[in-house]
Amino acid sequence: MNLLLILRSEFVCLMALLLLLWYASIHGAYDNIKRYRALNLLAIGHVVFDIITVTAMNDPSTVSPAINRICHVLFYAFAILYCCVLLDFVIEMVFGEARSKRGKIITAGILALSLIAMMILPMEYLEGDGISYGTGPAVFAGFAFAALALLMALLLVMTYGDRFSEHDGRVLILSMLFLLLVIAIQIAVPEVLFTGAGLTLTTAGIFVGIIDPVSKFRHKAYYDTMTGLRNQNCYGDDIAYLRKELGGNAYAHGLIYVACDINGLKQVNDDLGHAAGDDYIRAAAKALNDSLESAYAIYRTGGDEFCAIYIDDPAEKVGEEVAKLRRAFGTGQEHDGIRSGTKTKYSFSIGCVAAKEGENILDTAKRADTVMMEEKRNYYRDNGIDRRRH
Repeated sequence: MNLLLILRSEFVCLMALLLLLWYASIHGAYDNIKRYRALNLLAIGHVVFDIITVTAMNDPSTVSPAINRICHVLFYAFAILYCCVLLDFVIEMVFGEARSKRGKIITAGILALSLIAMMILPMEYLEGDGISYGTGPAVFAGFAFAALALLMALLLVMTYGDRFSEHDGRVLILSMLFLLLVIAIQIAVPEVLFTGAGLTLTTAGIFVGIIDPVSKFRHKAYYDTMTGLRNQNCYGDDIAYLRKELGGNAYAHGLIYVACDINGLKQVNDDLGHAAGDDYIRAAAKALNDSLESAYAIYRTGGDEFCAIYIDDPAEKVGEEVAKLRRAFGTGQEHDGIRSGTKTKYSFSIGCVAAKEGENILDTAKRADTVMMEEKRNYYRDNGIDRRRH
């Protein structure tokens, strides 16, 4: 049989792994990126030696038996090391980096014992259904050590599930169960040469599921980097979604809209500098997060502008949370990171309104803005502040 036809899936796997490695390298720093690169490189090594060993077995005149044996050992070693790195990652997540040294000893021991076993145990080369393949005690020892590392990691994730996010724990469990299935299939049907594809699919799954660049890009697009609140982009999309969901009668869904605007931010920036102004904004965002706990979402929609949306919450409860916000960020209070010394009193102007019969969410938002602006005018008038300068 033509070797290129036999190895076509391995070449596809190799290209996919190289593409994933390139993408991870050029698109910024992700959590656990070093661990992911290690897994990716090990999967590439396994696929490369998959190509080499298949070529050597099906054209024995090209390499000596000794070189063929070494290539097979390396082929399995990359896969075992891949499983050991997964185990090491799980141990570190469960016990912390400081206490993971024993885990590194365990994974190093598994790798060392597997290499010794595969070097000294016999290995046979059989002619299968259209392809030659390696088998024998050395091969089964390699599978056994890989399965041991995976089972240990699986047991740790299932035992200490609270140490992982629900999403990451699910991805790890599925990845390890899939690799155990790959091992079982490879033992049962050795001609399928499925381990390279198995590691490639697992590596891609970990990249999408745990490294998760799409969610990180979405977070950057939808969240304000200074405050951690949802930003104007997210606000626009959420309003469009809620306008469709709530329709023309936001009243029936208990919509309450809270518009907030920081008072005197310009004076803080002018008198104390923009760093103090940024501290003021962060303190305001923290007060919003801490006070408006029941809100559907809280947004920073402009430099000093914020809003919150409530759906199906009792008006009394929303009123209590808004009152809590006024107390937490009330007139004349100082907050962490903001120095005193200006005439401006740190506070919000707030417009809190409930939807009326027949209103959509945009109608309610406009009324909340009107109430907020009236309160802001009163604030400046009562404090004798010229709005044109502040």
